[in-house]
Amino acid sequence: MSHPADLTRLRGFSDGTPEGLRSLVQSFITHTSNTVAELRAVTPSSPADIHVLSHRAAGAAGACGATLLAELLRSVEASARTGDLEGIEEQVAAVEIELARVRTFLRPLLEDDAYGA
Repeated sequence: MSHPADLTRLRGFSDGTPEGLRSLVQSFITHTSNTVAELRAVTPSSPADIHVLSHRAAGAAGACGATLLAELLRSVEASARTGDLEGIEEQVAAVEIELARVRTFLRPLLEDDAYGA
């Protein structure tokens, strides 16, 4: 199984310093976790909100190289766009599981000694 996030891509988006990478990872984790929590809160009652939130989170995940997370979110987005919400709660649960996997994978980058400092 591949890594849940592309560290090379993340490093490319940062300013090239360990602090910059740490800040980017923290921002990504916080933003995406908050957006997915909002997504869970509106599922399945608001297709428009589901669409907006899943689109936002998919963009962030894709940009940071969390490919499977982005794909799962795009699937949620597509379901909301078409109004087919059958199984949407299971789709969001799969997003939450993959997000937890991404967070676990990226967590060491948030530690001060992750760079041998």
